[in-house]
This record gives sequence, C-alpha cells and structure tokens, in this order.
Amino acid sequence: MTSTDHHQELDVLVLEYMALVDEHLVAWDRIASLFQQGHEQISEAKYTMGPRNVSAECYDLRMTAIHGIERRGATEVSLRNLYEERLLQEKDEAAAEDAQDSKAEGVRNRQRPNRDNDQDTNQVSASSESKESEEKVSSASSTGSSTKKPRKPDPLFWFGAFAPRSLRMAQTSFQKSLSEVVEMATIQAKLFDLEQRIKSLRQQN
Repeated sequence: MTSTDHHQELDVLVLEYMALVDEHLVAWDRIASLFQQGHEQISEAKYTMGPRNVSAECYDLRMTAIHGIERRGATEVSLRNLYEERLLQEKDEAAAEDAQDSKAEGVRNRQRPNRDNDQDTNQVSASSESKESEEKVSSASSTGSSTKKPRKPDPLFWFGAFAPRSLRMAQTSFQKSLSEVVEMATIQAKLFDLEQRIKSLRQQN
C-alpha cells in the first residue's frame, strides 16, 4: 500500500467515525427524551394514584426479564424476546416428554403377556370403543390447551387492574427506548471498532 492509499483509507475511516459520532449523539438525544417523558408520566401517575401505589413495593419479586440483548460479531447488537424464547423452550420440553412417555407406553404394551384369549368378544369391543372415546377426548383437550397461547405478562397489572393512562404512556415510552438503546449500543460497538482500525493505521504510518 502506497503512502497516498494509506492516507486515503485513514481519511475514509475518520469521516466514517465522525458520521457515527453524529448518529450516536442523535440516538442519545432520542433516548434522553423518551426517558424524560417516561419519568414525567410516572410522576403524573404517582400524583393520580398516590406515591405508595406506584412504588417498588408493588413489584412482583418473581419477575423475569421479557427482553434481552444479543451480540453478533464485533459490531452487531440485537434485541431478544426472552418471553417468546421461554415459551418455545417449554413447548419443546413438553413435546420431548410426551414422546418419551409414548415410547415407554409402547414398550410396556409389547411386554404385556397375551392372556385371556377367550375373553368375551363383546366385552373387548366395548372396552376398545371406550378407550378410543377417551383418547379422542384427551386429544381434543390437549389440542385445545396447546393452541391456547398464554397471555404475555404485563407489569402494569402490578399496580392494579385499571392502570391510569399516564402509567400506560410511561410504559410505552420506556418500551420505545429499548430499541433506541440497542441501536446506540450498536453504534458504540462500531465506533470502538473504527477506533482500533484508525489507531492501527496511524501506527503503520
């Protein structure tokens, strides 16, 4: 690489770095605005409901995270839906457990001795029909329960069944800030990567 190419590449990286700095500042302004809105709306909810009704005392201590982040490579950060992931994991575990139970039941049926061959034909037929009927009812019940998706937990219910509008708006503001925070984290990762590349080029100069 010639000296001219070296300086041109360095200039390109510096310009890219400055553009990312501008994006970072804009993202930070959006986050600050959403946080400010959220806190103002919480203050309004406290005024409406009373400070004791909107406080940490209302938290469900069994709470689990609904969202998380995932880092892909050196510069990519994405938002994860931990609630949906837990549902899929529980569904897979239940399916694996059902398959294991069915396999064990099949083994027991094969190992069962063949006796009472002279059993009354009508009794066998009635027993079979009864078993088939029970299996259909069980299958319909399990199908209905499996297709019914559990309701996504909503922290607003910690503060009562009818949360005021200001509290719902505060939740919306903070939820919007999640994607902004992830975007800013991605920008920060890209800035760090560019810093290392610029530093490396300057050392080669």
